[in-house]
Amino acid sequence: MDVQTAFDSLRQRIGRYVEEGDAGGLRSDEARAAAAVLSDAFPRIEADGLPLPVCTILATYHWLCFHADHRLTDAQQAVRLFHHLAEIDIDHVPPELHVLFRRNGPGDREPGQMLADGIRILQMIELVQAPDALDEAIRLLRALVAEHLDQLPMKTPALANLGMALLKRNAGIDDLDEAIRHLTAALELDEVEPEARAALRNNLAVVLNNRYRATGEMADLQVALQHCRAAVLEIDVASSVFPRLLGTIADLLLQRHAMLGGTDDLREAALWQRWGLGARDSDDLSQAGMYEALNRVCRVLYRHTGSIADLDEGIRAGLAALRCQPDGGGSDSCQILTGLAEAFRERHQATGDPTDLASAVGHYRHALKLAVGAYLTVMIMVGLATSLADRFARFGEPADLADALRLSESAMALSARADHELRSQALGARARIMRVHFEVTGDISVLDESIAILTAAIEAMKVISHRSEQEHASLGIALLARYGATRDIRDLDRAVEVASQAMDASDPQRTDTVITKSYVAEALRLRFLATGSAEDITRAVELLEEIVEELPPSFPGRAGYLVNLGVTLERRDLDASLAAFAGASGTRSAPASTRLIAESRAGEILMGADRPAEAAEAYRRAVELLSVAAWRGLGRRGGEAMLARWSHLASQAAAAHLEAAPRTAIQVLEQGRGVLWTQWLEMRGDHDLVRRRAPELGQRLLEIRSALDRLDQPVSPAR
Repeated sequence: MDVQTAFDSLRQRIGRYVEEGDAGGLRSDEARAAAAVLSDAFPRIEADGLPLPVCTILATYHWLCFHADHRLTDAQQAVRLFHHLAEIDIDHVPPELHVLFRRNGPGDREPGQMLADGIRILQMIELVQAPDALDEAIRLLRALVAEHLDQLPMKTPALANLGMALLKRNAGIDDLDEAIRHLTAALELDEVEPEARAALRNNLAVVLNNRYRATGEMADLQVALQHCRAAVLEIDVASSVFPRLLGTIADLLLQRHAMLGGTDDLREAALWQRWGLGARDSDDLSQAGMYEALNRVCRVLYRHTGSIADLDEGIRAGLAALRCQPDGGGSDSCQILTGLAEAFRERHQATGDPTDLASAVGHYRHALKLAVGAYLTVMIMVGLATSLADRFARFGEPADLADALRLSESAMALSARADHELRSQALGARARIMRVHFEVTGDISVLDESIAILTAAIEAMKVISHRSEQEHASLGIALLARYGATRDIRDLDRAVEVASQAMDASDPQRTDTVITKSYVAEALRLRFLATGSAEDITRAVELLEEIVEELPPSFPGRAGYLVNLGVTLERRDLDASLAAFAGASGTRSAPASTRLIAESRAGEILMGADRPAEAAEAYRRAVELLSVAAWRGLGRRGGEAMLARWSHLASQAAAAHLEAAPRTAIQVLEQGRGVLWTQWLEMRGDHDLVRRRAPELGQRLLEIRSALDRLDQPVSPAR
């Protein structure tokens, strides 16, 4: 389609919509294709000095599409083009958008018109990106408050909207201080009904929270909480302000928790959301914010308690929030999807359940399609890339690694000019995925690139702070991997140094900080094996014992740290090592793969200690766990990949039984070698009795068996 054809096509469709209200022509694929042709051609046409007709028709098309379908991307595209037209002549712009592009301040407008125009701008910039318009709204409202406030029948709207405009701009502490003054003055006037007063309190709390983030002044946080707690008890639960207040309370308590630690603030935040949801028993859009807040709180609570029940409550809340959203989503749906994806990824890390990982990937992909703005886009890319790398490490699908590398590179590029926190997230993800790539290819240059990325990030910071924890931890892991390839003791020394720095910079209140401790312990253990340093092995054991002591027994990841402790104790205290492995294996909530490692390692140690009877028993339990670890949900390829990693187990178990119980050696050998065959036979059992006694149940069983069979079919890389 050439430019002229595209231009004529859009003009005709716009005419039909204006005259007949036919929105179908605007929504058609042909109209979108024509708009794409004009968008691509616009820079060339502008260079020839003929931008006006094309710019006008394209801007009008996107603006009408926004009115028809309420798609924010159309509104943003239209405003960008109308901005260009307004610089030529404001009359080329629809009258309802004039306020976005005027730059003459109050002019000769009446006070009432100044207020109406200021509010109109604030309403519109909720939908479109127009930072210059925000400055114009602040100029209008400042002039109104300074010169004409007494002429207004009510002063509160002018003060409140000026406060919120300053919060939206938030160009520094001066904007926040001025916003606090205006919102406080509006509250003191006491002109409005309880619901509007509660909204004022909520907005003031949001500004105080932003000021706390900028200054760290705890008094701001405390005053904000007082306002919200008072407001939420003054209004009816059916009020539209009620969910917003509870969301703000959750934000404030999460902020205070980050400063003070512990779980009291987290539990209070969860209680507020549960109470609000119980008081408003309906699944509508107003509930989504409370469900989303409960999802956030439960995820943070899980990181401190290690309770899967907390994480599961967060997942249920996230799914409920998604159900409350209208079809098509938007930025709110994007945040909910991202929170759900993070919860499922954390659940996979705790349980090893591949369905959790699949859910994380699916929700991240959906969120990425809805993402608006660099910050959220980078965060989603990082989460998706990391999840894909985890899935590749488990199932070996090359397409997952390729996607992870592509996404992490895009996240790096997008975060180049972002704040440190966002940049560190992108750097950490890229470095981790490069390590996975190294493990596949063995290419040391890939690992060196990962180390160079992280080293540059740390050097740029100049000083070590809490915010550098992630980079130091990631660099320590990369150096450990490099030591494994090179056996260069300098890599190990540096790994100990940077991992220890990460540990020193971490928050001791967080359970995920134990990961950093475990890396330090592993680096010290490896250095002990290389140098024989008694100081290193003693410190490694102390760190792992601290981790095991800190984590609750029900925490699924605790079993993995018990395995690490057992490995570290092998050359120091055999009985203590075996006790650690027994503790890991006995943790029923732990992933089967972790328990399998514990029993297998115990069997190896016991055989080496000339205790074949105990070794045979440990190997027997390991073989039983093998079928659990390679369960049907992995599919044929996933099961084969899991069993390939344990191809030695059956023969080792049989060897132990030959010494301790020769009659059972063949049985254990066949049990270890026939996992997939046994699963296949179980699926082919005779179900005639079920079909005769319960036909519907028998049919359902047949359908499930067929679905499980499809898991064994090859997956196309394109999927």
